[in-house]
Amino acid sequence: MDQEEKKAKSNYLKPPPNTSEKEMANHPSWRRYTRKYQRKKAIVKDIWIASGILIACVPLNWQVTLLLTTTFLSFCILDETP
Repeated sequence: MDQEEKKAKSNYLKPPPNTSEKEMANHPSWRRYTRKYQRKKAIVKDIWIASGILIACVPLNWQVTLLLTTTFLSFCILDETP
């Protein structure tokens, strides 16, 4: 596979360069490239980092609870329903 084919394949799912935020928000797979979604993803990443630090410090029964709570929170934050 040459460079052009690789580049074309990697850009296949990305939105065109001049696509507006509104157009990207309405497209099912381009939503991941909007600023709003990127902010949500950064918040979820920070929550998981904090949760990982806490997990290292608490007993096992609390670890399971913390993991389930963090997972639920992540899904709630990244939910794309209007």
